[in-house]
Amino acid sequence: MKIYDLPVMQGREKSFYGKARIIEKDNGEKVLQSYKTEVCKITSGGLFVRLWDGYSVTTMRHINSFLSFFGIDGGGKAWWNGLPVERPHRTGENPVYIYDAAGKIIGHKIGNGKAV
Repeated sequence: MKIYDLPVMQGREKSFYGKARIIEKDNGEKVLQSYKTEVCKITSGGLFVRLWDGYSVTTMRHINSFLSFFGIDGGGKAWWNGLPVERPHRTGENPVYIYDAAGKIIGHKIGNGKAV
């Protein structure tokens, strides 16, 4: 596992002063930690997943920089509020979200199940 500060990718700030960090897990996931909360992640397969059901202006700045840093389209309050929040899954479940070209989730599947 590797942990480092998220660089500011847009705006006037020079730093987030340790309040936004990227956690690169051994399984290939990249998780954004804003303050002490894991708010979103990029799976090892490159899918963006919302983990936190809240919203704040400062955390949205962190999310926007995270997206920009990894070259992922999206961002802004309306976009964020339109994403589902990943729920905790039972052991053995492996959710996969299916996105359209605009980045909107159009379905998901659990494990090897059919898309819903």
